[in-house]
Formats: sequence, structure tokens, C-alpha cells
Amino acid sequence: MRKIAIALALAGLSAPAFAQNTMTTPDVSFDTSVFASIDFATVDTDASGGISFDEMSKLVPDLTEADFTALDADGNGEISAEEYAVLQPVDASGSSAN
Repeated sequence: MRKIAIALALAGLSAPAFAQNTMTTPDVSFDTSVFASIDFATVDTDASGGISFDEMSKLVPDLTEADFTALDADGNGEISAEEYAVLQPVDASGSSAN
């Protein structure tokens, strides 16, 4: 019984390594390729752990509230690292380029 519990625990720990981002790129009115070479920390200039509308609009001057809302999947008013990762290109291994 203990061997089964250990095997299940190890399987649970390895699952995130195989998980892929299932979020799709939101439909926005600007070219998201601007984010291809810019990592999350660079955009999150106040290091709050989230990107505000003002921080995002420095990269996308014509950013609309509708675009920002489309990017903010959880609706908390800021772009999280996970939400930002959707904008990053994915390489052949399934990893974000940044």
C-alpha cells in the first residue's frame, strides 16, 4: 500500500512538467509580437507581480480598455505572469521563448 502511495505522490509531482499552457491568445486589436522579446519582469516595472494598464500601455500606446480586459483572463485588473505567458511565442519543445 505504501508503494502505491509513493508512486501516486511522485506521479503528481511530475504532472506539472508535462502540463502545457491551455490558454489561447485573446483576440486583441494590436500585434502581440511586441511581447516576443520582452519578459514579464521588464513590463512589470513596479515589481508588483502583475502588469497594470499603465505598464502595458507603455509598450502598446494604443492599448484599449477592451484589449486589456481581453488579456486579463481572471478579471482581477492586472495581467499575471500566466496571462502574459499566453502572449509569448512557444518553441518546438512547448516552452515559452522567455
